[in-house]
Amino acid sequence: MGTHRAPPLILLTILSALLAAPLVLIPAPYRAIYPLVLVCAAAVWIYGGIAARLALVVVAAALGPLLWRLMEEGGAAEASAVLAATGVDGTVVYLRQFVLDGAPRLAWALLPCVVLLGFAIAALATRLLAPWGSPELSWDARTTQRTEEGLAPRRIAFVLLALIALALALPRLRAQQWEARNAWRLTHRVREDDARFLARVHAGAVALDRAPIAGRRDVDVVLYVGESSSRWSWSLYGYPRATNAPLVRAATGNRMVAFTGAVAPPGVAHVPPPYGLSSLGFLFRREGERVVPLVHVLARADVSTQWLSNALKPWTYDSVLTGPRQANGIWRNDADLVAPLRDALREQGRGSRLVVLDGYAGHFPWCQGVPAAQRVVWDDWMARLPDVAIYGHAPPRRAALDCYDSAVQYTSAVLGDAMRVVDEAPRPTILIFVPDRGEDAWGQAGRYGDARDLRETDVPLLVYANGAFGERYPDALANARRNREQPVASAWVYDAVLDAFGLAGSAGAQGDRRLSILDASYDPHAADSATLAATGVAAAAAQRAQIESQRGGRFCAHRSNSLFKFFRGRISYDCVEMDVVLDSSARGDGPAYVYHPPVVNPGLPLYELLGNAGVPRHGLWLDVKNLTERNALPFLAKLSTLVPAELRGSVLVETSNESLARSPALRAIDDSGFVTSYYLPTELGCTCALSLAGECAREMARLAPALSGSAFRGLSFDARGRSLARTLRAELTPQPVLNTWTPMDRCPDGSRAAPLPDAARDSLLAEVQKYLVKVQSAFDY
Repeated sequence: MGTHRAPPLILLTILSALLAAPLVLIPAPYRAIYPLVLVCAAAVWIYGGIAARLALVVVAAALGPLLWRLMEEGGAAEASAVLAATGVDGTVVYLRQFVLDGAPRLAWALLPCVVLLGFAIAALATRLLAPWGSPELSWDARTTQRTEEGLAPRRIAFVLLALIALALALPRLRAQQWEARNAWRLTHRVREDDARFLARVHAGAVALDRAPIAGRRDVDVVLYVGESSSRWSWSLYGYPRATNAPLVRAATGNRMVAFTGAVAPPGVAHVPPPYGLSSLGFLFRREGERVVPLVHVLARADVSTQWLSNALKPWTYDSVLTGPRQANGIWRNDADLVAPLRDALREQGRGSRLVVLDGYAGHFPWCQGVPAAQRVVWDDWMARLPDVAIYGHAPPRRAALDCYDSAVQYTSAVLGDAMRVVDEAPRPTILIFVPDRGEDAWGQAGRYGDARDLRETDVPLLVYANGAFGERYPDALANARRNREQPVASAWVYDAVLDAFGLAGSAGAQGDRRLSILDASYDPHAADSATLAATGVAAAAAQRAQIESQRGGRFCAHRSNSLFKFFRGRISYDCVEMDVVLDSSARGDGPAYVYHPPVVNPGLPLYELLGNAGVPRHGLWLDVKNLTERNALPFLAKLSTLVPAELRGSVLVETSNESLARSPALRAIDDSGFVTSYYLPTELGCTCALSLAGECAREMARLAPALSGSAFRGLSFDARGRSLARTLRAELTPQPVLNTWTPMDRCPDGSRAAPLPDAARDSLLAEVQKYLVKVQSAFDY
């Protein structure tokens, strides 16, 4: 039998270099195991056949994304937590939606590249070692004549190389193994903590006060406990996808109130959030070592409680916290709870009732909580956006996002059905919807990742009442509308429920009217500082104070050039800056896109973005890269239809096109209420920061007559150019407003950008209309 000729040495050398280059130059999470893979590949090359070599390449390609994710920081912990909490079924979904979907192309390619490099090195080594007595292997290893004398030293060498490679990989592998084991242990610990909490509540129940108290006997309350629902994914709060379409009817009336500042307790990085009934802070009130269940206080007022639960929910329940609980085995979808809710509200009883709907849709895996017939195949504006337009540089996980959005819409549909049941109720009835927590569906597999983001704490909170309740207790809804913009802890639903029954007191286990969103005296600061911190209200209030009062709405989030970065900036400062490229065709009336040349256009259309997501309350900074006489008026026409007249004074249109200073088109933008601003080059600002004489003085002398009396109402500049802006402004009539940003780019002389000292920044803030701030985000582009 003939053999194939081995490749020439020069070809093997070049091939090895080409394969090694990307492995050296490109960082990868699994780089630590490269030596181990190289040794395995070399062994397969020498001792295996063609089938074994091909199989190894295929296995490396298939395992590449999984190893990439497991070797990333937090990856092993997340995968371990998913397996511990959701079992094999949930882990399969996790692998599909968070490992394979959105995996970078390098994750598929680099590991096979290591295998091929191992093959090339093995072939090269056998050729080089042949003259020293080692039997040379042919290209087809199956035809190689091996001798025991040649095999023994080679095997010893391979064992030594394998041990060295294992020693190099072991520290990283042990770190990942510890991370996974710790996540597994913590996931089980939160369940144990929940069991201990229930035991403690049960043991303390006998010592609770049982003296009767008086309350309303003509009111029913429906408490809908949602599952893992983030306000960031609700269209009621500005998300540009119709996830709350089933609630449109209720939202247009005056009997539904959507609270904009509700927060669940903040999580701790690397620690799983609370699990089970212990995570529902609105079901109990702690008084030192004592835990007083809500249902216990209601029972003292002769208010009965009925708990309707999705049978799939895996929590451990205790009637001391829930009251009588029903979880019929056929109630396997949240919609199945609507019929028993109708039956419960139609029952004629002598006293008031609390009916709890315990939903499950929203729990990961997100699509599994939605009936197959009601899963949405999204074909909307977002579905047609390219991945990079939504996620920026973050891994795109479209399947996971679509599943979560489908779960939110399904929850909205069930909530809408529950509202219609409330409308039909014969007694005054109020419904309160509150989830146990939020969810970070944009970046990680729900609660199982180790990061903690605002998407996990910002939750929707809705109050809805039927006509009978609105007529008999109009003040409750009026107070809710008055308090809708206030920060509120989800745990304070405890006080709102008691208030609805006329039971809330001044403090303590019987509730506090000052913490009830249905009361005129609602004051989030009435809670003590420890409670404010633990519930997340302190952080929410501080952020809101910074946006509203401390800086007067001046701060804007810099370069919000992806859809999710836009939302991150809006949450941070309620004002975002975007780079805009207009249509440059002869007509100039085509689409405008959000990106900063020279990067590739990601396909995020400006007009559709504003039409679907709305304009932030404190405005926009539009850095228009190519504003001209030809495209300015079409741009104005479209922008005017999207920005309400009352917000245009906070929308900045920036350009570096000096020739537009006397342009009728720019004057039209200015006359429409938008703030036009001329961009002072950063290079000039850096020069003038050193000296206002010389080149700086000459450029100011040229700009002053060009800009004085022009259509530009503002000057935009890097904060290092503040001396230039202040001096030039003094020479212009009328004097323009100033707009600046934190230094971010190097000056021409190579000096690094550095934040301004606090005193200099505060002084500048007093002079400017807007101040751009860099907001770090995984969704940058």
